[in-house]
Amino acid sequence: MKNWKRYIIFAGIALAALFFLPFLIPMSTYIGQAERLATDKLGVPVSIGSLRVALLPSPRLNVGDIVVGKNNELGVAHVSVVPVLTSLLSDAKVISSVRIKKPVIKKAALDIFANFSRQQSDKPSTTTVSVRQINIEDAKLEWPIMSLPEINADIDLTADNKPESAKIESVDGKLKLDLIPKDNQQLITLIARQWTLPAGPPLLI
Repeated sequence: MKNWKRYIIFAGIALAALFFLPFLIPMSTYIGQAERLATDKLGVPVSIGSLRVALLPSPRLNVGDIVVGKNNELGVAHVSVVPVLTSLLSDAKVISSVRIKKPVIKKAALDIFANFSRQQSDKPSTTTVSVRQINIEDAKLEWPIMSLPEINADIDLTADNKPESAKIESVDGKLKLDLIPKDNQQLITLIARQWTLPAGPPLLI
């Protein structure tokens, strides 16, 4: 009986340590370095509000209040990155999942990432990063002369970061898109219920 009590106490101490340890790591000192690195890669100003490592429920990096661009072309409330720990010491890094909460994306943000993609394709690198899954919550797209609903998305990627399957749905439930692999092709299913076209005449589907 005493041994069981001792094990319970040790387990409680271990869980408490896993919970409080990340708060003792001064990650704020790395925010400036992360901002400079992201600014250099994207070619536009990048600011980060918070940076924290969490060990529970699984090891992950939490980044908060991200703003990209001179005119706030992209803003993200929170990003959580869960790596595959065994891949961190190899050239091929694997990210198990990336969860993005409340991103606000302006049309000009597409130009930023298109330019970044072109630059990366011209630079050979021995280090690769593969993302297995991306989860997006309450994404807001701000397009001129268009009214677009907020969306949620779950996207599974291949080893070379290409979409394998995806489920995209508007928060109001009126619009749903499924991307499913079939016979080396992608089958797209789009369902719209009581949905008004975002541009042109106010046509209700």
